Amino acid sequence: SKDLELVLEPARSVTLTPSELTWKRLGLRLLPVAADAVAKANPQLQNPSIIRLQVENAIGRLRVEGRETTIDKVSLIARVSESGAEIEQLNLHSALGEVNSNGKIENWNAPRFAFDFDSKVKLDEAGRLLLPNTSLKGTAASKGRVEGEKDAFKIDSNLDADEVVIGTTRLRQTRIPQLN
Repeated sequence: SKDLELVLEPARSVTLTPSELTWKRLGLRLLPVAADAVAKANPQLQNPSIIRLQVENAIGRLRVEGRETTIDKVSLIARVSESGAEIEQLNLHSALGEVNSNGKIENWNAPRFAFDFDSKVKLDEAGRLLLPNTSLKGTAASKGRVEGEKDAFKIDSNLDADEVVIGTTRLRQTRIPQLN
């Protein structure tokens, strides 16, 4: 597998090996290909094995079973080490909506994660991507926590939607105080 290279200055770069930064194990792929994308990686003065990572204006794609949507902007501030990462701030803007999150990832070899999130989802796009045989319309907001592993995770959150259409059913002022 290839290493990820982050360019710090035109003449200097730092290479992070898969053992140091293994997003693929979580099923994530981020492509910082925007002309104005910026990635900075600075070793911490107190502990040089911990890297402060800051990514701004990155873009990418999310693909589910051959269906794809765009990620218009990702901003990330994190401390990354060989044992995991503390995510101070992760902001994602996409065709699906917006997510603001923070949390941690432990043990790159068998990743476990825990994130708090606040999101606004465009149900039309979420339905197209995740439930292609179901007609969804509207927007929903959710705030909560997701934790676990790639294939075994738990979500505790609430859900608020002013107006949602599922197939031929219209729901107004929908509030679910606890969703898990």
